[in-house]
Amino acid sequence: EEALEHLRAEPVDLVLLDMVMTGRDGLETYKAIREIKPNQKTVLISGYADSERVLEAQRLGAGCFLRKPFSLEALGAAIRTELDGPEKTVRNLPEN
Repeated sequence: EEALEHLRAEPVDLVLLDMVMTGRDGLETYKAIREIKPNQKTVLISGYADSERVLEAQRLGAGCFLRKPFSLEALGAAIRTELDGPEKTVRNLPEN
């Protein structure tokens, strides 16, 4: 909820969003983010394999999915992909 309040007050270039959280999960949080900023660039993160909820968030416009643990190089590549690419496609980056 604090992150959503922050987004309402101050825009950010990119959101790193864990799909498994207490309370509102990643998909529900992403839907709330889209209400605030419909084109928010987002990288999805989870310790679990990509699920239907990850794919649904990607269909709604979220970007790359990284499975934990991931390397700094994989994180950097995901961030660069999202910041550079205007198109939104369902994609996963290689795990490291």
